[in-house]
Amino acid sequence: MLDTPLPALKLGIPPIAHKTALAFAAPHCSARKRQQIYCNTLAVWMVNKHLTGFGIRTDLNGSRTWQPQARTLQDVADLHIPGYGHLACRPVLAEEDRCYLPATDQAGCVVVQFDAEFSTATLLGFSPVEPDRLVELPLSELQDLTVLYQQLPAAVSLKQRAEDALTHLTDWFQGEIAATWAAVEQVLTAPEMPVGAMRSRSRSRAVERGKILALAAGTEPVALVVWVEQNPNTTLDIAIELWPINPDHRLPPEVQMILWEPHSEQLMAQAQGGGSERLQFRFSGKPGDRFDVKVMHKDFTALEPFVI
Repeated sequence: MLDTPLPALKLGIPPIAHKTALAFAAPHCSARKRQQIYCNTLAVWMVNKHLTGFGIRTDLNGSRTWQPQARTLQDVADLHIPGYGHLACRPVLAEEDRCYLPATDQAGCVVVQFDAEFSTATLLGFSPVEPDRLVELPLSELQDLTVLYQQLPAAVSLKQRAEDALTHLTDWFQGEIAATWAAVEQVLTAPEMPVGAMRSRSRSRAVERGKILALAAGTEPVALVVWVEQNPNTTLDIAIELWPINPDHRLPPEVQMILWEPHSEQLMAQAQGGGSERLQFRFSGKPGDRFDVKVMHKDFTALEPFVI
């Protein structure tokens, strides 16, 4: 751990952070809500960029800021850190001298100040917070960032995080769907592009959900979409798809999607973006079957484990 004080850290905001923030904000009609989501997304992005640069394991895609329903219904700006909890990443503008922290279950707070042009973000400092208590925090009372580093746990392995996040697909038909899996129209930027409508298949017994994955720095996020349909013989028909969140774009050439059988440790299928419109796996399975979906892009890896 660091044992010397860290000054406020000024970081340049990369174009992909702006693109992601704009994509998250775009579906909302209220200009105030769009501004809130835009600033919150940038703040979380920049804190995540800083922490991962120090080798801290984070779970950006599992953060509530990356969940469409959460950011729609709440003023949410937090980064999930396995073994620590939710770290609030609160944005403030250049002229502000305090930040507002909504009451939720965050374990601490980093304040991020933007310049007038939103070209730089300054990590001003850290403050411990009491869960479920609304706070108005003067910026002059912030502690050094080293206080945060002393509280962070050792890195959690990707495999362990995947086991903790196991998705039970049969539960989806009873409406038991984790908040990280949103309606498809919420994760793709064009409302006129329902993914299910682009496939000629019945939707009477089908459930379809998606989540946004933040790829390697400098690359637009993608949407992982899962479609399941229950058959009379208790098997499930399953489609796993990877889409660009903007339908006018194509997938990065280097992105890969792998289907893996964890018990036998066998590769079931593999596909690479190659600038294509989407990647897709289609298969059937029976209750109890396990499979993992891995999405990789340069130094980014996301592992999504499923059981039928």
